[in-house]
Amino acid sequence: MVQYPIPFVAGIIEKRIGGKLHILLQTRWKFNVSPKYSGLYELPGGAIEAGENIYDALKREIKEETNLDVKRFVDLKVTDDISNIDGDSAFGFVPFCCAQMTRPIYFVGLFFVCEAEEGVLMAGKDEAKDPRWVSIDELAVMLKKERKKFFTPHVPALEMYLQARAGL
Repeated sequence: MVQYPIPFVAGIIEKRIGGKLHILLQTRWKFNVSPKYSGLYELPGGAIEAGENIYDALKREIKEETNLDVKRFVDLKVTDDISNIDGDSAFGFVPFCCAQMTRPIYFVGLFFVCEAEEGVLMAGKDEAKDPRWVSIDELAVMLKKERKKFFTPHVPALEMYLQARAGL
């Protein structure tokens, strides 16, 4: 039986606090879906529903998990929606980065850098808890000292993000 990877979206939500760049981390809390990975640090995000625009999927997931509304995507690159043949619809987009988990669960993640409206930060109903802003300096230390405390498919994206934001 062929297994296909599960696509997901995740947001690297940026915020300046006291002049320093921070991102939002939360604790994964999905014991009914993936108990092995529950309790790990992760970025807000989740599954893309059939027919759902990828940006709408990320906005929905961020709202569900953090109560925040996305106000803008950083370095947004997207084409117009086209219909090549009657009834179809497609568009092109460029995420910040992609990451793939090749075992034991098959995931392909599309990561976007974004900013959220000011709002009350709170944990989602049942999939995440303890949302918090972490400076990129602190994130670098956490990834070095506590790497195994992060949800595996998010680690490559976080490392790429730190490389891209070095010195900011």
